[in-house]
Amino acid sequence: MKLSVEFLKSNPVLTTKFVNASVDSRHEFFQKLKNIASQDLSLAHSTFKVSSCRTILTLSDQEKFQQLADTNFISGFSVHKSFDTAYVDNNNSIVGIKHWVTNLEQAEFGIIQLKDALDEVKLFFVDFPPSSENSSFTKNFSFFRHPGLADTRTGDIDFNFHPAELIFSKSDLRYFVSNNHNSLCFITNYLGGISGLLDNLESTTSSIYRSTYKNLCNLLDREIDASKNVINNDKFWHTRNALYLDSKNLMVEICKHIISNYAGNFYNLNCSQGQHFFDCLIYSGHNGPVTRSYQQLFTEPQDY
Repeated sequence: MKLSVEFLKSNPVLTTKFVNASVDSRHEFFQKLKNIASQDLSLAHSTFKVSSCRTILTLSDQEKFQQLADTNFISGFSVHKSFDTAYVDNNNSIVGIKHWVTNLEQAEFGIIQLKDALDEVKLFFVDFPPSSENSSFTKNFSFFRHPGLADTRTGDIDFNFHPAELIFSKSDLRYFVSNNHNSLCFITNYLGGISGLLDNLESTTSSIYRSTYKNLCNLLDREIDASKNVINNDKFWHTRNALYLDSKNLMVEICKHIISNYAGNFYNLNCSQGQHFFDCLIYSGHNGPVTRSYQQLFTEPQDY
């Protein structure tokens, strides 16, 4: 299902403003997101990226961005990638290519992490007017051929001195607050995706993984409970990245089990079971390979 404003309006819990929300409201948001991810991981990913943008807009010190956070919108979102060439010059114009912007096809605007002329990573607000009205950027969806997560409408942008507005830098404490929300959403989607896989396995097989799944869900609930009082330090990242890695590893393990022992609808993209399996295959590779340095994951802040 393609994310739309109408979908968000019919599910108001998904437009909860994470900043200053009650613990109950946060749990309701994450439970809804997990339920969506168990059925449609692509839709869940698109939804959480809009929630990420809402969180960042709420944290902004500009009134126009705070007001925008109170509306229903579809936005694009992307963190800086090592292979991006896009940067913001001294005139607040973007030059170069920004890869992997989620929701790009239907987005009204984007919040994009870019480097400035001094090589500092910052978050920028970028308008996406219809291409017929502007020649300062070109969208590219050439890699939409893969079978998984196609409905995230992810694409690249080739910028040619396109205007950008600074929200805040990555070094700002507000970025940590927004990234905390992002990481919780990523883990939620992993666990939701796992839930959908387990529902499609034989009961005797799924029971092998369910105790680990439930334990990870309990750990996530504890992280959500503590999300208002987290501190940006090594201890925080050790705990959060371990939960992220364990959730990712469990999804990979289940996918490997399916590849080795199942056939049929798991490989049929014309049914929901097959589409969910391929979505999980793509999603399990998100943010790099599972075999990435454990030391890095446990001690360093990650961009989710």
